[in-house]
Amino acid sequence: MEDVQSHPNPFLRATVWSRVSLSWIVDLINISHKQGRLYFHNLYDILPQHKSKLLTGKLEKRWLDEVHHHEDSASLLRATAHTIRWTPILIGFILIPLKIAMILQPLLIIYMMKYFEPCSTMSTSLAYLLAVFSFLLFLSSSFCHHAFYYLIDIFAMKVRVAYQGLIYQKVLRLSTHSLNAFGSGQITNVFSNDATQIEMALISMNFLWNALTDIIAMTFLFWYFIEYITLVAIGYTIITVFITFVIGHFLVHFRIKVLKVADERIKIMSEVIRSMRLIKMYCWEVALNRNISRIRKHEIIRYIFILILNTISVTLSNIYSHMTFLIIIVHVNLF
Repeated sequence: MEDVQSHPNPFLRATVWSRVSLSWIVDLINISHKQGRLYFHNLYDILPQHKSKLLTGKLEKRWLDEVHHHEDSASLLRATAHTIRWTPILIGFILIPLKIAMILQPLLIIYMMKYFEPCSTMSTSLAYLLAVFSFLLFLSSSFCHHAFYYLIDIFAMKVRVAYQGLIYQKVLRLSTHSLNAFGSGQITNVFSNDATQIEMALISMNFLWNALTDIIAMTFLFWYFIEYITLVAIGYTIITVFITFVIGHFLVHFRIKVLKVADERIKIMSEVIRSMRLIKMYCWEVALNRNISRIRKHEIIRYIFILILNTISVTLSNIYSHMTFLIIIVHVNLF
């Protein structure tokens, strides 16, 4: 087999500004525009810190230590926590200036609106200064937003690759009897579905503590501006958090159900592929088709429930600020 031609990654020699602005990838984008698509030989080499052998080796070492110290109660989650340590939380600190900018921006606009009031005493230079500062806050919040998702996505991908590397090494060590018991379809399902759950968890975990700080900050600001009416917004927030918690519980339940049904479907499909001649000989196509269709129907129904719950959760998240504002306005007008 011919060796694949090396294509050094420009990230290694990129300057700090190039890495921050992602301008080191411009050449690849230009190639994509010229060709209309990217081919394998256009892609850069994987960075040394992203090599699967290195990532898997780190996690495997922690897993072996975990098995050695907790032979009867070894936990992959605990081994993962010892491997990643505080890195995802440190990345999550980028959200702090983002949230500060999001809070200060409307306050600056409110203060700047005083310039347009009749008989305003605000100077023009101060109004321009507030406008420039508001624009800088917008730029900083946009930068922090993209920086957070860029870093956390790469980190979560590295952990997912480490998990998949462990699964791959385990599969290579399985006996023939174990391979026949599991089937290639089920192993593929573990790779594609189960191993990716840790990636989604790492991307979302920072929003647990971030949501708490948001509630505290907004409660303080509401109390400063509208005093006791803040209790209305707090009450709506508690109800929303409770509903979101219940939805999350049902989402976990349905996702587990979907994974079990998918495992069953893939196992049957693997058996069908292995026993194709036998199925043709005894004319079992109709019965197997009916069985697979039934399993797939149950899987799709559970996916529908997951999509409905996700829609409700996203809707509550998007209308939270608007509903809080409307509730406060209605309360002020009525009482």
